[in-house]
Amino acid sequence: MVNPPFVTCVSTHWKSRYMVAGFTTGSVKVWRLGSKKVGYVPVRSLPRHVAGAGCVCLVDNNMVLSGGNDGFLYLTDLEGGHSNGSSDLLSDDEPTAEESGTFKLLHGSKVNWLVGVKRST
Repeated sequence: MVNPPFVTCVSTHWKSRYMVAGFTTGSVKVWRLGSKKVGYVPVRSLPRHVAGAGCVCLVDNNMVLSGGNDGFLYLTDLEGGHSNGSSDLLSDDEPTAEESGTFKLLHGSKVNWLVGVKRST
């Protein structure tokens, strides 16, 4: 690959071992913290936005909310759904929203930012 896609957003959660990144291609990729020696290990690709992924947010410790320039919000449970099994996170092998068990919501315009908040009990 000559020009890899630019990272537009990154998210972690203090209770989670995951890191999520969104790219200008619309891709959303997930890594899990491995050992101190290995660092972050590629886990899976999430459904691709038609336009760039503008923002990502880890909600709780295993839910990812992503917002795209295509006007859609995707909510994906990292513990369920489809994993592409590929360690090459720059590949184009991404599941559809249906394959990954992702909830898809039309916002209608570009999503500029997201924030996760702790639920009160």
